[in-house]
Order: sequence, then structure tokens, then C-alpha cells
Amino acid sequence: RDFNYGFYGKAAEPMQEYDEMLWSIWEDLHQDVPGLRELHKKHGAGAFPVYLTKEFVASASNIFDRAEHLAGENEVLLHRVQRERLPILFLQNEQGPGSDLDEHRRNIDKFETIARRNDVKSVRSGLRVPDCDAIIAEWRKKVETKR
Repeated sequence: RDFNYGFYGKAAEPMQEYDEMLWSIWEDLHQDVPGLRELHKKHGAGAFPVYLTKEFVASASNIFDRAEHLAGENEVLLHRVQRERLPILFLQNEQGPGSDLDEHRRNIDKFETIARRNDVKSVRSGLRVPDCDAIIAEWRKKVETKR
């Protein structure tokens, strides 16, 4: 809480809300540790889609919209909020284009702009992961094939 209110200034309230949402998910998952172990056995390390759902992404996106609005013209705060939004934009882009292709293109563009500003080179872990540019190209290709 101290960090959020000190680091995000006017945008702190929604950023605190986002942290509390993440903490709530963590707590819910860890109420049933054997169940969590089974979840990871069944889905492996990539079990994230089980709890990082479209509903979670939509809620987080709304929170970040509010935080960006509150950051307003303060570029330092806005860049801080946007940097924190990168994982949500990543999840949105990974989920693929829905019915609104224009919105999806804007999300890809926004991810690319923020990633470049923050010198992001890789967005996945593991061996032989494609670089950020390759991931962005892959997302753009999915949009074009959906046309």
C-alpha cells in the first residue's frame, strides 16, 4: 500500500485495487494446496489460463484504464502505470482477437509501444523463445487471418 501510494501518486487507488485482486487470486488458489498441485500436474507450468481468465483480464483492463485516466498528463505516472499493464496486454493479445478486430489491433499497438519504450526483449521464458518482435508479428498475423 505504501509503495502504490508513493509510486503511482494520483493513479494509486486503482493500482492498489489491482494488487488486491492479484492477492485475492493467490489466496484463493492456496486455500487448497493439494488442489493447486493437481492443477499444475494436470496443466503443467502453463496452468495460468485456469485462473488468468478472460474475466480477470477484463477486470484488470478496466482497472488500468482508470489508473491511466487518473495519471492524466503526468507522463512519469502514466509510463509507470502502462509498464505495469504490459502483462495484461500480453494476456489480451495471447487470447487472440475477439469480435472487435480494431480493438485487438489497438491492444497490439499499445503493447508494442509500451514494450519498446521499456526496452522489452522477451516476453516468454524457456529455451528458444521468440523475441518480442516475433511475438508481436505472430499476434498481427492472427488478426489478419481472422479478417
